[in-house]
Amino acid sequence: MRPQGGQIQYGRFPFVLSDFLIDLAVACCLLFRGDVIPKDVQAAVANIKTKKTIQFVDWCPTGFKLGICNEPPAYVPGGDLAKASRSLCTLSK
Repeated sequence: MRPQGGQIQYGRFPFVLSDFLIDLAVACCLLFRGDVIPKDVQAAVANIKTKKTIQFVDWCPTGFKLGICNEPPAYVPGGDLAKASRSLCTLSK
């Protein structure tokens, strides 16, 4: 079976969730950094919930956990990562 992921649109930056169309998730943690508006984050999560892109197990009512840090992502001159005003890390199981 070919994996299919869900996608959340946050402003101009979409990010992809792994293959939760086949498996059930226990929890999903979204860690935002930088120029992030909490209202927009909540709207993006609400959009995912209404589309049923991700399904959680019944025995653990955790669902989504959100973390927002106002500091922009660190930039190392000459490093591998480009300078960005915001970033997102997704941890899920």
